[in-house]
Amino acid sequence: MALRKQLPPGSTATAPISFLGPLGRARRAFSHPWAFTLLSLGPESGAEGEGPEERGRESRKLRLSTLRPLLAILVTAPTSGKTGQSCAAVPGNGHGGFLSLRSENVLVLALGVIILGVCHYTLTVKGSHLATHGALTESKRWSRIWELFFVEVCSSFTAEYANYGHVKIHHGYTNVLGLGDSSTWRLPFLNRYVYMFLAPLLIPVLTPLVAVERLRKVELRSAVRTLGLISLGLYAHYWLLLNVSGFRSPGSALLCMLITRSLLAHPYLHINVFQVSRGTQAKPLVQMEREAQRWVRLSSKHRQESLAKHIGLPMFSRDKKPRRIHMMSLGVLNLPRLPVLDWAFGHSIVSCHVEHHLFPRLSDNMCLKVKPVVSQFLQEKQLPYNEDSYLARFWLFLRRYEEFLVQTPPITELVGLQ
Repeated sequence: MALRKQLPPGSTATAPISFLGPLGRARRAFSHPWAFTLLSLGPESGAEGEGPEERGRESRKLRLSTLRPLLAILVTAPTSGKTGQSCAAVPGNGHGGFLSLRSENVLVLALGVIILGVCHYTLTVKGSHLATHGALTESKRWSRIWELFFVEVCSSFTAEYANYGHVKIHHGYTNVLGLGDSSTWRLPFLNRYVYMFLAPLLIPVLTPLVAVERLRKVELRSAVRTLGLISLGLYAHYWLLLNVSGFRSPGSALLCMLITRSLLAHPYLHINVFQVSRGTQAKPLVQMEREAQRWVRLSSKHRQESLAKHIGLPMFSRDKKPRRIHMMSLGVLNLPRLPVLDWAFGHSIVSCHVEHHLFPRLSDNMCLKVKPVVSQFLQEKQLPYNEDSYLARFWLFLRRYEEFLVQTPPITELVGLQ
């Protein structure tokens, strides 16, 4: 009901849509033209009696305020006479950003590397993810600008393939074998220890190389633009290290680029294979079997086959994939809130991944707000709401690497529920 009260006059959702319950009303609210305004304002913003123009101006201010953490990257303005002190990079007027790298103190230098690494992933993962989904602004023009900035300038990848691979394939065919099954992250020729511990360090090097390889399949105009923006982003990072941070040799600057760009590469790779992949033992097998049996009773003559035949999140065939609500509840998993990863990757990737797959255009803030509603709805309908800890997932994948990331997973078929 709380979501329904936020709708403007004349747009109340009276008929059930898609699926019954609060998620149906939420979907109607989020698809309304004023959705971004209402969701940005939140329950305490927007005084009663304000018109759409006032609310629109306020929502634009709030959306810009949500972008500041993403854009508050590389802080170079000192707050005192001492070189390297900055107030914006780290609370408490600590050393931060590129200027900390000028210090000869090892601790200050390490702090600068950590700050740049976290800010880099805030831009390349959180910023790129939200921009690709158009969750940063209502304007299509500005959405495109932010997408090019975050994906191509900051992440050194091509925006066209980021949109196609993530939005159209991954979200459109979540856990469908051969399409959205996270097979991109499988490297069967690597053993478990190389894959889990060493391979992530190559992500900063492989990303622009993969982007260049993909440019063969796009238009010449797009390819030239992408090459220009990727080169601009890489050279800007290199130039700042030489001219602001004071690195004296190109080799040391390139080494610093590699370190900062691979600082959170391990959790980035791990989360990508943990959350939407076959190997998800979010619940014990016995509990999954009981839920399957309960589903059979509630389905009235419907049978659920193959769910208990393997441990983990189900995979589906393209021809017999179930309804979207069943795909998302069965095939997606949330991790608990982790401060650093929530900041750098975003709630929609870490702790609200189920909510994000149900409502891809919601901001991180709104994913947190609808999380209790989604959880309650799935529990009331006795659908799975998968949650597990990072360490539990890590050890599970390390133990069963061959089964989860090398072998082809079996297909789950929900008979009668398509």
